[in-house]
Amino acid sequence: SGADFERLVLAARSTSAKAGDPKAATQELLDELLGSSPSKALIIRALVPDTKVLRSQALNAAGEVVKAAVASGKCSAAFQKFEAVLDALPADAGASERVATGTLGYVAKLAGSVDLPAVLDLLERCKPIFGGASLDVAAAASLAAGTHLREAIAKGLIAPDAEPTALLTSALVEMANANSASEARSAACGVGAAVGALGAAAIIQHGVVNTINEVMDSKSKTAAHCRESATLAVGMLCRALQFKFEPYAIPLLPQLVKLFADKDKKVADGATYAARAMIEGLS
Repeated sequence: SGADFERLVLAARSTSAKAGDPKAATQELLDELLGSSPSKALIIRALVPDTKVLRSQALNAAGEVVKAAVASGKCSAAFQKFEAVLDALPADAGASERVATGTLGYVAKLAGSVDLPAVLDLLERCKPIFGGASLDVAAAASLAAGTHLREAIAKGLIAPDAEPTALLTSALVEMANANSASEARSAACGVGAAVGALGAAAIIQHGVVNTINEVMDSKSKTAAHCRESATLAVGMLCRALQFKFEPYAIPLLPQLVKLFADKDKKVADGATYAARAMIEGLS
């Protein structure tokens, strides 16, 4: 119930002030919110119903528990429990989407507080999600992976020209050759995650916008999924870089507006998604 989450929020906010071991207090919160096993996770039970108020309360409680985990050095434990939730998603598609997007959002908030093996494991976990059926879940995975990679680069745990650049290179190739909706989403999310990790400078260094423009302008009748991928990539870049993508996003807007009326619905839908993300991210 909502009262359970209100109590968790208050408990999380007071852990640092508690006498004794704050790590133990935080572990108790993690166990209560995320369960001793995924099937018992309070956050799953709250996010399964399509109830906005309860969902908001659950995510607020999760946010406070994450803050407590960071403050008390229990990030690895929190990360593992969130991963366990992702391994036990509900069978219902709508419920699964709500739980996955919420959980991935809080996985992203642990960036910079877990070790490199955990970051690389997350990247491998996210790659198949990039091409999943839900664009919202794919976008959440892209942001989570990109945020963790960015923080790993900043801490010197990983070289920019290692996994992040490899991800970007392969995603740009996949975009230009996408032959299904799954491949289109996978490539777009890969571009968003990689550039989110590497920063705006990677856009010029790797010719990202040039590739996007070339693919969107393709006249080939067999390039619909490629063009869809390019439009979705614009949206992912807007969400990953926010205002830092403005100098590149605004010149793309006329082309996106033109694609709103594209004969292929998936291209038009991708352009709409990109334009919405662009407008939401304008400073």
